[in-house]
Amino acid sequence: MAVDAMNPLGGGKFKPYVKAIIEAERAPIRQIEGRKAKETEKLKLLQDFMGRVRKMTESLREMENYRKLREIKTDLGENGNLISIDLDKEVAEPGEYQLEVVQLAGRHSMISDGFEDPDAEIGVGYFWYQLPDGDTRSAYLDSDSNTLKDLVSAINKETDLGLQANLVNDGSGSDAPWRVIIAGKNTGMNEDITYPEFYFVDGDVRFTIDEERPAQSAIVKVNGFEILAPENKISNLIPGATISLKQAKEGQEFTVNITEDVQKIGGKIKAMVDNINAVLDFINKQNQLDDRSDTSRTLGGDGGLRTIEIQLRSLMQNALRVGGDPNDEDTGFYMRPSDLGMRFERSGQLSFSQETFQKKLAGNYQDVADFFVGKGGFVERVKNLTDGLVGMGSGTLLHRERGFRDRMRQMDDQIAQKEIHITRKEDALKQRFANLESTIAAMQGQQAFMFQALGATPQG
Repeated sequence: MAVDAMNPLGGGKFKPYVKAIIEAERAPIRQIEGRKAKETEKLKLLQDFMGRVRKMTESLREMENYRKLREIKTDLGENGNLISIDLDKEVAEPGEYQLEVVQLAGRHSMISDGFEDPDAEIGVGYFWYQLPDGDTRSAYLDSDSNTLKDLVSAINKETDLGLQANLVNDGSGSDAPWRVIIAGKNTGMNEDITYPEFYFVDGDVRFTIDEERPAQSAIVKVNGFEILAPENKISNLIPGATISLKQAKEGQEFTVNITEDVQKIGGKIKAMVDNINAVLDFINKQNQLDDRSDTSRTLGGDGGLRTIEIQLRSLMQNALRVGGDPNDEDTGFYMRPSDLGMRFERSGQLSFSQETFQKKLAGNYQDVADFFVGKGGFVERVKNLTDGLVGMGSGTLLHRERGFRDRMRQMDDQIAQKEIHITRKEDALKQRFANLESTIAAMQGQQAFMFQALGATPQG
């Protein structure tokens, strides 16, 4: 019986034995894969926990110093139609200011006489003008492009001219409703433009100016004193405030109040509390163990998590000294998180009372700010804890993550080595049994020949 070159086991009578031996050899690999699967599940849980700690760190960055903690707002009353204000909380300070918008800043502009047709040819030549500094600029129209439309296009195409042109129908219903409006791009009394006589020849109509409006600066009164500004966006009237003028109303003085936005500051504290709760909730769920719990796949009963929980609870219960001289322990007084609306419930979660916090903040902003961001304050203490867990590549949780990855890489190496060993063993077994089957086939052939020579029939 010949052995199939594609199947060294020939007829395959020994194939089940090879398969059984190889399956037995794979048992250690399955054990390693099982351990790796458990490590993978625990690594995913650890990474989930690290993500929650990092979110807690992110919420601390929003209030890591006095300026970042502070949020301020403006109250314009019914005068939001006159101005709008953008505040830079890093610079602005609470205060009250009296404002009056006397005049808006404007650009120098002119309007031409009317024309019957927007395609009327005004001739070949120059549209030119003079700036306050004496600089002269111009736009040229040639014989192929010298209509009103071409003039507007030539002005708008040349951005260096500092002008903006529009061709409009004035809606007067007259025989010559088409006019060109040209305005400078800059506002302020020092941005006036002088238009000399325009030089155009061989046109069907003559281009002339009907009316001009000079450029002007904005005029704003601050606490009764008049201030000139070249633009309608002013950033030097109130520290940290950019004021956009929207409408002038001379004689109408109004009050601008800049105050702490206690609700928005409370939102930051609420975000931090929510992130702390997410960390505590994770630890609590991992430690909910019973007879069916498999701690080889979870972080249940983990001593490191328990330590983190104890540290967090301690931070949320410790009193901190605020007010007085930071270098004199006999001054100031002590404040606890519970005084600011943060307290533990029976569920183990933190609750946060916005109302309690806002009352405390409105009553004494500085003491509350000292509690959170003063030297050795609450934010600094929580940050020290989170930095020790996930900070700068050296936190304890990062070390644990690397430990999981290292063990999983070692398992992969062990599996790879065993796979090589099994492959070699399988090849050797196949060859050995192939040789055995060839030998058996040869012996069977000889036996058949002997029986034939003796005239006997082989017994099955």
